[in-house]
Amino acid sequence: MVIDEVVDTAKAGEPDHYLAALLAPAEARPKLLAIAAFAAELGRVPRRVTEPMMGEIRLQWWRDTVQQGTDLKSKASPLAAAIQQVVANGDSTTNIARLVAMTEARAFDLYSDPMADEVAFWGYLDKTSGALFALSLSVTAVDVPQALADHAGRAYGMTRLLADLPRRLAGGRNPFPMPWLEAAGLGGATKAEVATERAGVGRLIDRVSAEIAQEDASARRLATVLSRAERVPLLPLATIPPYLAAIRRDGVSGRHVEEIHPLGRIMRIAWAHGVGL
Repeated sequence: MVIDEVVDTAKAGEPDHYLAALLAPAEARPKLLAIAAFAAELGRVPRRVTEPMMGEIRLQWWRDTVQQGTDLKSKASPLAAAIQQVVANGDSTTNIARLVAMTEARAFDLYSDPMADEVAFWGYLDKTSGALFALSLSVTAVDVPQALADHAGRAYGMTRLLADLPRRLAGGRNPFPMPWLEAAGLGGATKAEVATERAGVGRLIDRVSAEIAQEDASARRLATVLSRAERVPLLPLATIPPYLAAIRRDGVSGRHVEEIHPLGRIMRIAWAHGVGL
């Protein structure tokens, strides 16, 4: 049984992963929903706090909760109890490490400091979106190459960052590596200049879109060895094309593109489940 609060958190914060979980075998569904809800909860921490320290405290609470293992049921949180089942699934040491890494990486979103370089950027994606895919794949399959989760996490994670770019720029935060910003002509721009520099933002979107295409193709190649049921956690990759279409249409103009049309999302994910990624 999955608590409504967990389901609602997954649906609101990670709708693509939520829909994918609904298509999973019944025994895997609760764990997949818990993983999606955990990622969603961490992702909304920066939006709920006005001071970075308050966000750090919240992330630390989740870090402590995950590391306590068998004591999770004592926590007054349905999500904490649900995460216990994820921790206990398969290699608990690896699962705990992935969940903790997710909390640590999310601290970056609390501050306005730029991503220093590509190494830091790939590490951020691997520990956030990549860990979400890795944990989910560990529920539906065994011996999945870590590279598959990394490529999927990078492709999907960059897509969501691009979709959220106007709001991040308006808040003085740019999640992409400084070398990419400099190449787009945005490296030395002020917050106000970046928010109005359409040509530079367009160049950045083109650069990131090319990176997404490479990572997405790599993930899909590695996924061919998985069965239909094992591939379920990868179904969110099917939403990348409509996200990028909306980003190219609205992103340069500064309009926010956080989500795609719900019906389009459902159709893309259902089609990918039926015929393959």
